[in-house]
Amino acid sequence: MLSPVVKPGHLTELDKFIFESWGYLIIPDVLPPNEVEACLAASRRVHATAGTSGWGQVGRSYETEPALEALIDHPAVLPKIRGLYGDRFILQSAWNTMQSAHGKMGGWHQDGSGAYDFKLLGYPIPLLQLRASYLLTDQSRPRMGNMELIPGSHRSLVTLPEVTPVSQAAALQEDLRRASIEPYAWVLNKSVLAAGTRDRLLAARLAGERKQMVRMANGLAKRIFSVPWRTVPPIGFGELSKLASKGSTTAAFHA
Repeated sequence: MLSPVVKPGHLTELDKFIFESWGYLIIPDVLPPNEVEACLAASRRVHATAGTSGWGQVGRSYETEPALEALIDHPAVLPKIRGLYGDRFILQSAWNTMQSAHGKMGGWHQDGSGAYDFKLLGYPIPLLQLRASYLLTDQSRPRMGNMELIPGSHRSLVTLPEVTPVSQAAALQEDLRRASIEPYAWVLNKSVLAAGTRDRLLAARLAGERKQMVRMANGLAKRIFSVPWRTVPPIGFGELSKLASKGSTTAAFHA
């Protein structure tokens, strides 16, 4: 049976067909053991310096770690990228991600810049961004920090049932920072927690919102302002003034 597993190096015609069908390629043992050890040691140093624990992402780690820099133009992967793009591409961003086994961070989302919804540009959806990921730890068993992919979803015009606005906002924030624009704060809209409800039917929603707030406070946002869920949308001067009035339940959290 045809599968997304391919060999390193040159992008073959069969590789192209697989990529167009699945939306991704898998190269087992893409790095030799010595490179895996060097990159894993570098990743641990990066996260130790950043002070992350549990789930965390550190950007531009290749600037301080030569082992990670070598991954950018690795001979096992770069020919695949050139086969898809030619030489007209740039490195937009690079993240070193740490995900604990059985962790609860992450969720289904379409990779790419948070500033754009690529499926609105045309069909087939143009290949404007491509992600190359090196998995440095054993992920042969479920729930070990695995990256999960939905085959064929790169061509789907249907919105995912579970959105991850925090991931999208994080990507948009990185885009802004590349333009030397530092966001002042994040705003959590329609917060059920801030509304003060204790309805047991909303327990799952409340628990999920708490996890996302921890994620935002753990390095993503310098400040967080939450706007409670309101029966009347805060549209217009009158409703917006109520949010800023004395006694408002809008809260700020400083990380």
